[in-house]
Amino acid sequence: CIDDATLISRRYENGQVNQGNWSQTQEWKENWIERFFWQEYLLRYLGRYGNTLDKRTLQYQLEYVIAGKNSDADNLESVVHRISGIREAANTLYIFSDKLKCAEAEAIAMLITTALSIPEAEPLFRGIILLAWAYAESLYDIKCLLAGKSVPLLKTEDTWHYSLGNILNGEEFDESKKGVYGKSEDEQKNQEAALGEGGLRYEDYLRILLALSDISEQTFRTMNVMEMDIRQTSGNSAFRIDGCIDRLKVQITLQSAYGYTIHLQKRKGY
Repeated sequence: CIDDATLISRRYENGQVNQGNWSQTQEWKENWIERFFWQEYLLRYLGRYGNTLDKRTLQYQLEYVIAGKNSDADNLESVVHRISGIREAANTLYIFSDKLKCAEAEAIAMLITTALSIPEAEPLFRGIILLAWAYAESLYDIKCLLAGKSVPLLKTEDTWHYSLGNILNGEEFDESKKGVYGKSEDEQKNQEAALGEGGLRYEDYLRILLALSDISEQTFRTMNVMEMDIRQTSGNSAFRIDGCIDRLKVQITLQSAYGYTIHLQKRKGY
């Protein structure tokens, strides 16, 4: 956990950042190339789930840059919820296009609505079953990602993990005698060979979330991380990034044809 009251983002909001006498009128205009290298910089040098760094105030620094919460647990939870939303949308898109799975859901929905004597509600129950099925699949996808495994962005029949029978029998989280996607060992090998490089890992989803996040917020949170890390080093417990001051002194001499000399001097500091 951290207290961000002394970090630069909060000090900037409170007007407590030393900006020198340099005019801050020019705005940075990002392009996709600069943003790409910025994101890769963050992925290389910041800690994250599955790749933590020693002697850091926050272990999940990249998650903090994305979510901005004050604890590792809250940042990881926020990121996982966002990835879960991506996975659920992708799984829902697939399952509603799979005729066989839709037929299975329809059969179960008919049994339920017949037993309740409300057959006209069958489409509603079918939709609920398909959404719940996609949600269960998304939870398993998250488990795979956090375990360092890859998950395809869009599923197929071969990469879909749960059958409806598994879920109805309460087996959705029983991984005994199962492969990565609930297949036999041979089926798993064939599936992994078919996926090749097409699957996305946890860090790839972090790239997606970084691309969807506000660049200004990312910048301030990254500066917060830098302040926190430097404060962990010897003799720098009170380090402030706005205390790193640059000064520029310019002297210009002008001489006219009539023998007059003018000396100009300008100082800037940040």
